[in-house]
Amino acid sequence: MTFRRIIYGLLLFLQAGLILTGGAVRLTGSGLGCPT
Repeated sequence: MTFRRIIYGLLLFLQAGLILTGGAVRLTGSGLGCPT
């Protein structure tokens, strides 16, 4: 497994985590200080 592939994997994992947490926050309505 190459170093570049590990970096890409971590970036994809972080992006997926952000999307999932953003969706959870949007569904629960607790907007982390955002008025929207």
